[in-house]
Amino acid sequence: LLLVVVASAIASLAHSRGRDLARDSVRERGQAAALYAAEGGLAKARHALRLDPLWAGARLQVGTGEVVVAVVRTAEDQWQIASAATTRPAGELGNPVRVTLEEEFGERHLYRAGK
Repeated sequence: LLLVVVASAIASLAHSRGRDLARDSVRERGQAAALYAAEGGLAKARHALRLDPLWAGARLQVGTGEVVVAVVRTAEDQWQIASAATTRPAGELGNPVRVTLEEEFGERHLYRAGK
């Protein structure tokens, strides 16, 4: 009888730990997805500013998430870019994950003919 009780306790602990690991894994994948999406927003802004220096930002759908990119001109040929990505972990489990990245972007980044 004691052996059955001990075995049941061990099985219960193993199940609980497995559930915690699965939840952590889902959260980490959500954080990684949000980070990659925010980085993609920065890349989109850099590209768009090279084509059109008046580009002010966009709202993009990326997988199960959304990226909002905002661009503010801070000086002649100088911009502040903010990219905020919000993703929901796979299977709609857990809370949405939000990551915001900011970057200075200036004239040295632009491709200009003759330079």
